[in-house]
Order: sequence, then structure tokens, then C-alpha cells
Amino acid sequence: MFVLPEWRNRGVGTALLEAAESAAAARGDQGVSLAVSTGNAAARRLYTRLGYADAGVPVHRHATTEPGFDSDGHSGNETVIDLVKRLDGVAAAAWPAARGGDRSRDAR
Repeated sequence: MFVLPEWRNRGVGTALLEAAESAAAARGDQGVSLAVSTGNAAARRLYTRLGYADAGVPVHRHATTEPGFDSDGHSGNETVIDLVKRLDGVAAAAWPAARGGDRSRDAR
């Protein structure tokens, strides 16, 4: 998910996350996960406010592609932390993924 700087702090990120969570819940997923750059404090505050918690996975490097509007964007790597959120209201700390489990299975 990427929100252009001029659209930030207007509820766009919250609306996008809520739509993604609703779609995941509608298909029966128990939770969602995401990776956020360790340097993106504003996004981390948003995710924390919306109920995302540390997944318990060590901080790691992740390949990225940033959107480009006059090209195909540009790729790189960034250091990220994985966050999880249960969609049924169960505390993330009780979720196996929050203790380093297989998030691909647990998130469904």
C-alpha cells in the first residue's frame, strides 16, 4: 500500500487498510499481516493505532518497488518489521504468528 504524500493524514491509509481487512474477513481469513519499513514511523503509528502488533519475526531486508507515475517505478531493498492483526478480535500476542509461526497458514 502506498499513499501519495499529498493525500496522507486524510484517512486514505485507514480506508485502504479497512477495505483490505474487510475483504480478507469476507473470504474467511482470520488475520492479516504486513511489512513496514523500520524507518517509516508515521506508517507504524497508523498500523499500531489500527491494532497491528509485532509478529515476532526478526527485522529483515525486503525487496520493494516504489510506484512511479512517469516510469515503471524503482526497486530496492529496505529493512522491515512484520506486523499482524487478528480479524476476530483475539489479541495478536495469542496468535501463533505473533510468536514466529507460519504466517502464511495462520493468516488465512
